[in-house]
Amino acid sequence: MSVVILLETPESLQVGLDNLTLQTGKFFKGVKNVPEGAHYLYYRGQTSVSEFIYLNKSIEVRRWKSGRFVSLSQEEQEVFEQGVQELLPVLVPYPNESFSEWKKLTSFIDKDLVEKLRPIGKVITEDSGVFYSTVPKRIVKPGVSGSDLTLINFDKSFALKQLIDHEYKHPQQVLGELQFAFICFMLGESLESFEQWKGLLNLLCNSEEAAQSDSSLLTEFIPVLCDQIASLPEDMTHDPLLSSSFLVSALSSFICILDNPGLPSLLFNRGQKLKAFIHKKFGTLCTEEEAPVIVET
Repeated sequence: MSVVILLETPESLQVGLDNLTLQTGKFFKGVKNVPEGAHYLYYRGQTSVSEFIYLNKSIEVRRWKSGRFVSLSQEEQEVFEQGVQELLPVLVPYPNESFSEWKKLTSFIDKDLVEKLRPIGKVITEDSGVFYSTVPKRIVKPGVSGSDLTLINFDKSFALKQLIDHEYKHPQQVLGELQFAFICFMLGESLESFEQWKGLLNLLCNSEEAAQSDSSLLTEFIPVLCDQIASLPEDMTHDPLLSSSFLVSALSSFICILDNPGLPSLLFNRGQKLKAFIHKKFGTLCTEEEAPVIVET
């Protein structure tokens, strides 16, 4: 278990660590018994500030300075590591009963990905953005015919493979970045992260060829998608205007791709479960759409 120590925290500050949120009091010093893995520290004063940290039987110490928590020097950090036992009685225990839900939302966020994405200075603010990957919006390939280029841009599989090859150490990290962006959007209220989540979601949900060529990635994507949708607030899933939103469009495309008995069995079976889950949440989404217009040049 790990410890997150927060020094000189002002009173009545709204602080969150994953699913734990509280208003700080006079004697608040941090959180103890934090399980191994990726965690999200966020707090709201005049603006929303947050930080992703990866813990593994470690002690993270931050001090409040100039409206945010900042890291200590190496010397100060070592002092608190040696005296942490004295602070344990006053630290708030991590809510282990909610960790299983948090683990689902962060299952693919590893230490390497946290180091890759978080800004210089570690904290995420309106002015210091995350080092997100660049999601291809339109593929241009010299020498490719108009019809082939249309298909490449309609089916996002090529763009997905290009992103994975250029940005990540292994394919599952694209799911980790999707989770990272979702949490920063949901808990940190980050518009930048919402746009990144939307871009990655659209990419994954429109990769038809990848359902055959890289079925394991999309098979792992389905539980991630279900957990994120289940975590969305009701006003996002029951908005009468949602039928025209990117989310419904992406889900419709993905369900139609997965509704193919010729897919690998595990992907197809998970696709059927996703279809039932989405139907319960949104109603019937998947409808026959016009085929893409093929442009000959």
